[in-house]
Amino acid sequence: MLKRAQDAYGQLIYDFYRGKDAMELVERDDGWITDSGGPRDYFALFSRWPKHHRQAMRSVRGRVLDIGAGAGRVSQGPTYIAILCKS
Repeated sequence: MLKRAQDAYGQLIYDFYRGKDAMELVERDDGWITDSGGPRDYFALFSRWPKHHRQAMRSVRGRVLDIGAGAGRVSQGPTYIAILCKS
């Protein structure tokens, strides 16, 4: 079992959920570092997703296995919900 200090991503999500300020930094293997939209984006309503993300979700067909969804943002997309209802 990870200690709280060892699970930075989980703590980030949890802190934001509880209303605390939280920021996510991303570092790639090539050394590029940036801040991401972070937990604010993970909890965003479907209507506030970037246009290309909403378009991608509308292209989903058939059964969906959602792996690594973080806070579960993808599960609130209307296409995903419609697929669950049809399954």
